[in-house]
Amino acid sequence: MSAHKANLINALTLFFVSLWAYFGSLNPSMRDLIPLLFGVILLSLNNGVLYGLKGQVRAAMVITFLVTLILIKLFSSAMNNGKTDVLISTGLMISTGIVAIIFLIRGK
Repeated sequence: MSAHKANLINALTLFFVSLWAYFGSLNPSMRDLIPLLFGVILLSLNNGVLYGLKGQVRAAMVITFLVTLILIKLFSSAMNNGKTDVLISTGLMISTGIVAIIFLIRGK
């Protein structure tokens, strides 16, 4: 798998899973849409990752790293509260984020 495919999968996962969390919630919060914003940003950087533009690759790597850290914090608080749906959605986003970070570090 290449870096741009891993970034694309991560961006789409952030986008669709955050929409699923927002619309699937009994009382939706705008906080559920924060990963959607980062997914859109990563989608906009994906063409630069495809062509190996160092600035855009680094930006995608930093954004992915920060979003993954935020999601890990959310995952740990969801574990304490016992919310299974939040655990599944954040776990999915964390796993694609970690894979994207690995492939962005490795390069093409």
